[in-house]
Amino acid sequence: MCIRTNSVGNITWEKTYQGDKTAYGSQIELTDDGFIIVGASSSSGYREAKFYLLRIDKNGEKLWEKKYSEEFRGEAKNICQTSDGNFIITGWIFIQDYNVYLLKVDIKGNCIWFKIFNCDENFGSCGWSVKESSDGGYVIIGDKGEKSCIIKTDSLGDTLWMEAIGRNDSKIRCLSIEQTTDGGYIVSGAINTYMEELKGWIGWNIYITKTDSIGKIKWVESLRDQGNGYGQEIRQTNDNGYILTGMLDGDMCLIKLKSEK
Repeated sequence: MCIRTNSVGNITWEKTYQGDKTAYGSQIELTDDGFIIVGASSSSGYREAKFYLLRIDKNGEKLWEKKYSEEFRGEAKNICQTSDGNFIITGWIFIQDYNVYLLKVDIKGNCIWFKIFNCDENFGSCGWSVKESSDGGYVIIGDKGEKSCIIKTDSLGDTLWMEAIGRNDSKIRCLSIEQTTDGGYIVSGAINTYMEELKGWIGWNIYITKTDSIGKIKWVESLRDQGNGYGQEIRQTNDNGYILTGMLDGDMCLIKLKSEK
């Protein structure tokens, strides 16, 4: 289902799109002439899920739909329109294990190229967010076991570097990444830390980290005093601060961070 509202939140149209037996969207992105939705579709349940891409016009009418990865199961988690007018997509694909992938398609959904990344040989991985970087390449935030991993590629999706984010006493899952004006990256997600004195995990808290241009951590912010939650999407603001959406104690939240000095 897709719903569009006006500027004050009133519904202008509501559409339902028939995929296979099971179909769902993970993200919707604005395009020049409408919207594009990514997710998964399956004719026989989640275990046979395939990447799914749906293009609609500004009135919600379907223009076209595509399924990918017929040989393997997988899911599309995030999409970004690139400067050349095409689209870049990330998510997970299962080939012996769960792996991060990068799929570039043209404006009609035809595959231009496809890349797979094995972030961790011992744990499954998923790509949660992808953005085009200022050099024309791409940056992905994904899983690396109980840590997260930034993957930087060139314009053809070939790996330039890969950097893990996390600590030995914590589980970290990052869901959003964006390049900042200084060439570094801002990342948001959640952290769960083991407390030795409590002999247990304290629960998931919103987690934000800033890295330099090669993924080395510059600072970390964990909002433990705000309650249990996670950061979903983060963006840099005009004042060089950050705005973050997510969940906090079961409710949606919006958090503004001060500008960097």
